[in-house]
Amino acid sequence: MAQDGETVVFESDEAFETWLGENHAASPGIWLKLRKKGPGIVALDYARAVDVALCYGWIDGQKAKADNAWWLQRFTPRRARSRWPKVNRDKVAALIEQGRMRPPGLAEIDRAKADGRWETAYDSPGSATVPDDLAAALTAALHGCTATAPSHCGRSGKEPSAGRRDRSRQRVPSRARQVSGPMTPSTCRWWFSWKATAADFVPEPNSPSTARP
Repeated sequence: MAQDGETVVFESDEAFETWLGENHAASPGIWLKLRKKGPGIVALDYARAVDVALCYGWIDGQKAKADNAWWLQRFTPRRARSRWPKVNRDKVAALIEQGRMRPPGLAEIDRAKADGRWETAYDSPGSATVPDDLAAALTAALHGCTATAPSHCGRSGKEPSAGRRDRSRQRVPSRARQVSGPMTPSTCRWWFSWKATAADFVPEPNSPSTARP
């Protein structure tokens, strides 16, 4: 995988913090080289790097391979309309209490509070839940699709993509319109997987290769 931009190694939180103090406003982003976990390895790790980045208004992005000992993590300045995950909102609250937040990071919090992004922070995939009204609508729709053969479906038990997308939707009427349309066999394949019966199903995200009809 090709990487655009500077690749940097920091062996400590302090080294990364010093670099950000000097470059947070000028740099468009870096690939941070992080050590894979192993016995005897003492180096900056991912969780601590995220904390340092948040202090200066930066965020982590995509991950890439490096070699057997290292991996790459993209860090960039937060964009103007970048949404906040709740986990990062909680992190900066702790960083403020610890006295670690710096003016660039505090400014990003102020901007998010001013334009509403702070209040609409989203759940991380592992902690997200499907709203009750959406779950009821999907369950009702699934009962109408029982004639569709289940052989194409997986059984991962993960949250449906509909639920992930819907967390950013603030208006229930919009959500109702989204799930109230006719459910054909092809749309059923896109939305659901079966565990045993229509009454006991496990939602699963659509695969990247599956296109919506």
